[in-house]
Amino acid sequence: MRNRIIGFLPKSIAALAACAAVLAGCADPTALPRFTVSFNYNQGSGTAPPPQTVEAGSSITLPGNAGLFSRTGYNFAGWATNADGTGTIHAAGSTYTPSADRIMFARWEARGTFTVSFNANGGTGQTPPAQTVEAGTATTLPGAGGLSRTGFDFGGWNERADGTGANRNAGAIFTPTRNISLYARWVPEAPTARFTITFDANGGIGQAPPAQTVEAGTAATLPGAGGLSRAGFAFSGWNERADGTGANRNAGAAFTPTGDISLYARWVPEAPAARFTITFDANGGTGQTPPAQTVEAGTAATLPGAGGLSRAGFDFGGWNERADGTGANRNAGAAFTPTGNISLYARWVPEAPTARFTITFDANGGIGQAPPAQTVDDGTVVTLPGAGGLSRAGFDFGGWNERADGTGANRDAGAAFTPTGDISLYAQWVPEPPTAAPPMRVASGGSHTVALRTNGTLWAWGDNRQGQVGDGTTTSRHSPVQIGTADNWAGVSAGSTHTVALRTDGTLWAWGNNGSGRLGDGTTTSRQSPVQIGAGMDWAYVSAGSTHTVAVGTDGTLWAWGHNWQGQLGDGTTSHRHSPVQIGTASDWVSVSAGWQHTVGVRANGTLWAWGTNGHGRLGDGTTTSRHSPVRIGTASNWDSVSAGNYHTVAVRSDGTLWAWGRGAHGMLGDGATTDRHSPVRIGTASNWDSVSASRYHTVAVRTDGTLWAWGHGMLGNGPLTTQQSPMRIGTASNWDSASAGSHTVGMQRDGTVWTWGFNGHGQLGDGTTTQRTAPVRID
Repeated sequence: MRNRIIGFLPKSIAALAACAAVLAGCADPTALPRFTVSFNYNQGSGTAPPPQTVEAGSSITLPGNAGLFSRTGYNFAGWATNADGTGTIHAAGSTYTPSADRIMFARWEARGTFTVSFNANGGTGQTPPAQTVEAGTATTLPGAGGLSRTGFDFGGWNERADGTGANRNAGAIFTPTRNISLYARWVPEAPTARFTITFDANGGIGQAPPAQTVEAGTAATLPGAGGLSRAGFAFSGWNERADGTGANRNAGAAFTPTGDISLYARWVPEAPAARFTITFDANGGTGQTPPAQTVEAGTAATLPGAGGLSRAGFDFGGWNERADGTGANRNAGAAFTPTGNISLYARWVPEAPTARFTITFDANGGIGQAPPAQTVDDGTVVTLPGAGGLSRAGFDFGGWNERADGTGANRDAGAAFTPTGDISLYAQWVPEPPTAAPPMRVASGGSHTVALRTNGTLWAWGDNRQGQVGDGTTTSRHSPVQIGTADNWAGVSAGSTHTVALRTDGTLWAWGNNGSGRLGDGTTTSRQSPVQIGAGMDWAYVSAGSTHTVAVGTDGTLWAWGHNWQGQLGDGTTSHRHSPVQIGTASDWVSVSAGWQHTVGVRANGTLWAWGTNGHGRLGDGTTTSRHSPVRIGTASNWDSVSAGNYHTVAVRSDGTLWAWGRGAHGMLGDGATTDRHSPVRIGTASNWDSVSASRYHTVAVRTDGTLWAWGHGMLGNGPLTTQQSPMRIGTASNWDSASAGSHTVGMQRDGTVWTWGFNGHGQLGDGTTTQRTAPVRID
C-alpha cells in the first residue's frame, strides 16, 4: 500500500503540469466581456465620433457633435437606439453602460425660422423687404434703400422705434432669435458751415458792397467797388490786409473763404491827366462862334452845331480839321476825342434844292394792312403810325425798326421822326408776355394725390399719416374722398406731406404736416383739415414744395413760407418762416414752382428767376452756388412756365420749346445723356410743348396736340420699372390736358377724367388697391 501511493504521486504532478501548460495558452476564465459602442451621424454629414469599447459593467460618456458633423436645417439633439429616433433616447454628455455591442444613431430636431422686417420709422419711400432666415442663421442688414427723411441722415437700424434699443449698422451681420421689427434710425443732418465775407472801404467813401455769406467750400464772386470812391485814387480790387500786404483779389474773381474774413478796398493813385482845347473857327461865316471846349486826354467832347453862325447861300455842314475842307469832316453832335490842342473850321456846303423823302412801312412777318407810305420834304418831322391793320399771332407790336432783324434804331409808334433819305421801317414784334398760369386741377404729392372736379369739389387719396389728405383723419385712403363740402375750389398743389389749395374767392387754404411752418398759419402744428392762410390777401397761384410753400398774389407780389435752410424762400436769409413773407418788391410775378430745396419763377416780362440750393446746377445760372434771393437765369425773355423737381428743373418757352437743367442721372433731363447741366439746355427739336412737371427721378410733359410724354427713371407709364433718357410717348391718347409727377404720376384728360400710374404703396393711385400700375388707369 505504501509503495502504491508513492507510485501514484508522480503521475498526478505530471498531469497537473500538463494541464497548466494548456491553460497558459487559453483565455482567462475569470476576465469580463468587452462591448463596443459605435456612432452613426444618421443623414448628417461630416465625421462620426470614434467607437468606444469598455468592459461589461463599465460606462462611457456619450459624445456631442463638437463641430464634427451636422445636418442642414436641423439641430443635434443627442442619440437614439433606433435610426428613426425611437427606442431609448440619450442626451449628449450623459453616461451610458452598454450590455452588448451597440450602434447609437444621431437624433435631429428640425430648426424654426425667424422673420426680420423693417420699419420706415417716419421716413418716406420704399422700405427694404423683410428677410426670413433659419434659427441660428445670420443675415446681412440692408441700407436705407428707397427711404429718406427730410433733414435727417439714415443711421442704420434700431430694435426700438424710439432709438433706445440696440443699434444695428447697415451691412452688419445679425442673427435673430425671434421674429423682430427693426426701425430706421434717423440722425439730424449736420448744418453746413457758412462763412461771411465783408468788404471794408479802407479809406474810400460811399456804400461798400454788401457782405456775402457762402457755404464752406463754395466760391463767391468778388464785387467791384460798388458805390465806393476815393479822391485821387482808382479802385484796384481787394486785399486781405488793410495795408495792402496781403493777397490781392481782383473784382470779378472767384474766391473760396476758409473762415469769416474782411477784404479791404485796394486804392492806387490816379495819374494826372493831360488837357486839350478845341477852338471853333467861323471860316467865312458870320455871327457868334461856339465857345472853345477843354477836355482831359482820352475824353470825348460833343461837337456843337453852327450856334449863331450862318453864311448866305450855304448850309452848315459840320466841322473840318482844315480851313480848305481837305481835312477830316466832323459832324455836329459827333463825339470827338482830341489828341492835342486843335482848331476846327466851320464847313459850308452850297444850299441844295429841297429834297423829298419817302418812308414805307413793312409788315415784317405780320399780316393785315400796313400803314400807307409817307413822303415829306427834307427836314420835315413826321409822326410815326401805330400797327394799323397789322398783327402777328403770339406777338405784340413794338414800334418800328430801321432793319428787319431788329438790329437798327427802334422808333416808337407816335414818335417824331425826320428822315434823311428814302427809308423802309420794319414792324418790330415782341413776344407776348406769359399770362398767369392757371392753377393746377390735379396734383401728385410725395405719396398722395389731390384733384378738382368740374363742379368745384375737392377730392384726395393716398398716404394720410400727416393729415395731408385733409379729411380730418390720419387714415390713409385707397380711393378718392371728398374734402369738406365747399364747391368753390379753383386750384391745388401737393407737397411731400402737405397740401395747399385756392378757392375762386381768392382765399388760400392748407393742411397736413406743418414742420418748419410750411402751412403758413403762424404755427408748426400739423392740420388734418384745411385752414385759411393769409386772411385778407387775394391769391392767384400757389405751389407746395417738399418742406416749403410759395404763392403769387393777384397783385403780382411773391410770397413764401416754411423751411429755409438753403435759402429756398428767397428772402435773403436761412430763417424758417411760419407765416407768408413777401419776397422782394416786384409786382409782376405770374407763376412760381417750389421744389425740394429750391424755387423757380416767371415774371410778366418773360424772364426766369431761381433761388435756393444749387447742387447739380439745378438753379441754371451756370454755377453750383446756392442763392438766398432770386437771380435771373440767362437772358431769354420768352419763358412761359417752369417746374422745380428735387434735383432738376424743366421749363417751356412761349415758342413751345422745352428746356431742362440740373441733375442728369437716370436721364431725367431728357437730353439723351446722364450728365449734370448747370444752364438750360434745349430738349429735342419739337416746338409744340404745352406743360411739363418734374419729380425726383422722372419728368412728364404734355404737347399741344394732346399727346403725353415721359422720361427718367421709374414706372413711366410704358411698362415695368425702366430708365428713359429722352422723351417717350405714353400710350396713343391725344386728349391729355395736364400731368403731375411725384412718387407716382397723375394726369387729367380734356374730358375731365383722371388717370394715375406708378408706385401705390399708400393707395396714392386711388384705384382702391395698393398694387403698382405700369400704365395709366382711370380713377372714378
